[in-house]
Amino acid sequence: IDGDVTTMSFTEFMGRYGQVVNFTSLLFSSILFPWLIRRLRLRRTLMLFPTMLLLVTFLAYGALPGNLTVLFFSLSLLKAMTYSVHDPSKELLYIPTSNAVKFRAKFWIDVVGERISKAVGSAFNTLANNVEQARMIGTVPSFLSAFGLWIACYYVGIYFDKLLATGRIVGLEYAIDPSTYSRVPHNEHDADGGGNADSSPMEQLNSTDFGEPSEVEILFDEDNVSTLDLMADPVHDSMSRRNGETSNDRIELPPMIRI
Repeated sequence: IDGDVTTMSFTEFMGRYGQVVNFTSLLFSSILFPWLIRRLRLRRTLMLFPTMLLLVTFLAYGALPGNLTVLFFSLSLLKAMTYSVHDPSKELLYIPTSNAVKFRAKFWIDVVGERISKAVGSAFNTLANNVEQARMIGTVPSFLSAFGLWIACYYVGIYFDKLLATGRIVGLEYAIDPSTYSRVPHNEHDADGGGNADSSPMEQLNSTDFGEPSEVEILFDEDNVSTLDLMADPVHDSMSRRNGETSNDRIELPPMIRI
């Protein structure tokens, strides 16, 4: 009987925890996060979660250790902020990056980094047999991780503002100049200049063949950066361009179609 009561109590606790987290996340996502982005901008919004994490860590391990009520509402608030404020802010940081850099960064952050951090946290929980041991073992790692996240968010936010101010795209340091676009003729009529120069504009318009869409090709030169070449090394490619070297294993983009 005691085992059934304990199981039902834990199930009820987790059910209420999930309700609070999801309802709070919905409110934060629909109301709070848009307001924060408009008022505080991304750099300050990014600092809210690590600041709250430091405060909750201080309460859980220092001021009010072992208080279940404080832990319940603190963890519910942190989890809701993770889904509705921190994760959307983190995704906005990928705006001034190329597709190749975005794919590589998301792999290391969302797959490798997240799984390793959860494995380390589970190891600390396994070593602790009770609440007192968990508090003794987890105090220093919790404060260090919270403070490290705060420092990282602070400098990443500053760097993000600099990228927006300069218009620089990480991974596309060698931008393609639109003046290198050239029109690809479909037939000899287009190649000769589009008809008789003495004819009127209406006659030239009537004689123009609109049967197929015209193509626009990009004259890729040494500044070409292909976002399809995901396995390329951006540092090596950058040094090769500066030294005047060319690579033969680059993926060329096909001509674009202008409708």
